[in-house]
Amino acid sequence: MGKDTSFLRKIPAVQALLEHAAAAPILEAHGREEVVAALRKVLDALRGEARRGTVPPPDPAEILGRAARLLAPPVRRVVNATGVLIHTHLGRSPLPADVGPLFQGYMNLEISLADGSRGVRNGLVAELLARLTGAEDAVAVNNNAAAVLLILSAFARGREVLISRGELVEIGGSFRVPEILEQSGCVLREVGTTNRTGLADYLGAVTERTAGVLKVHPSNFRIQGFTSSVSVRDLSAALRERGLRLWVDQGCGLVRPVPGFDLGDEEPVTELVAAGADLVCFSGDKLLGGPQAGLAVGRRELIAQMLHHPLYRALRPGKETFVRLQAVLSHHLGRRFDRIPLWAMAMTPAAALEQRARRLLKRLPGMGLETTKAAARFGGGTTPLLEFPSMALRWPVKDPQQRLARLLSLEVPVLAYIQDEALLFNLRTVLPEEDAALAEAIKKVAT
Repeated sequence: MGKDTSFLRKIPAVQALLEHAAAAPILEAHGREEVVAALRKVLDALRGEARRGTVPPPDPAEILGRAARLLAPPVRRVVNATGVLIHTHLGRSPLPADVGPLFQGYMNLEISLADGSRGVRNGLVAELLARLTGAEDAVAVNNNAAAVLLILSAFARGREVLISRGELVEIGGSFRVPEILEQSGCVLREVGTTNRTGLADYLGAVTERTAGVLKVHPSNFRIQGFTSSVSVRDLSAALRERGLRLWVDQGCGLVRPVPGFDLGDEEPVTELVAAGADLVCFSGDKLLGGPQAGLAVGRRELIAQMLHHPLYRALRPGKETFVRLQAVLSHHLGRRFDRIPLWAMAMTPAAALEQRARRLLKRLPGMGLETTKAAARFGGGTTPLLEFPSMALRWPVKDPQQRLARLLSLEVPVLAYIQDEALLFNLRTVLPEEDAALAEAIKKVAT
């Protein structure tokens, strides 16, 4: 037994807890059976903690609160105070909130409202993507890896694909580009060296079995110094003379230049299309600021082949993706970046963040918090060398790891980060409407 065996006798019975006033809303939300099961788990945990002598006298409301947290949906809204805008662990880009009502009933997903005939769901976004990128046509699948897989399966199965050694990268989750090529049934031919690949390397590797060249975005990997590569314009012109195709995995989803942002060596999709790439594919949930999707744009006859390939049916997204893509693409076409949360956050002036930080300090007096300059970044495998200014709340505490764990256990979890023995709340990635929730969260873990 632990230090205080009398604690075990103080643990209330399940029935007593069910009759407590705080149980009513939990029962209404989840039903008796689920609440009883959750309470039993909490009480079992309390007994174990009591035997270790680590628990104060039990409070029925706290016990019910722990049960309610067990019953909460596994996926919940989280306040992102990390300064990483495209946070892979938090669902990458935050989505606009202006499409919710469409999901409450039926929609014209595959029907023409002009005459009632059957339509094509891909058409919901293909026209917008074509207008946005300058391509002839477009297709959406469920992620960018699927787009690469569909392209290679449709046009290179059983044939050789040339790729620079410096582009055989591994992205998040131990996912490697060569594995996609293998699954598509094509034969990988490496050309050049890790740091330098020239046009002669590509052309010298061409055989009668060559289908084309795949250029791959290096994600969050960069080689600097003594390097060289071939531009899409030069490579596409040389391949076209030989009847070969060029496919570009652009990856990051920068569709065209964004006013006021220098994104370094990230080539927009518009420039790759204009430079002569046959097909360009990219992610929907990175710099586009939309839902998870793989988008391919390019020549009309090639897109048609992809749409009729057997794999397309397996890789086609659901209605939610198409509707959210349609909204985000429309905002890009109208240059309404303030309606795309990712870009609204990225474009917020540092001075505005400083004002928010000072207002938050006034709501948190006497707690030792202070404002500090910080840096934010896009993340998600994009622009790995780019950081831009932000402001943060800095909270020097003795137990930052424990406070962080408590922040994550709240009804509205808050993800911050630890730096120099202090908790930092980076406001670049906290939506303005979340400031009140952030302040309340800090208050709750302060005691």
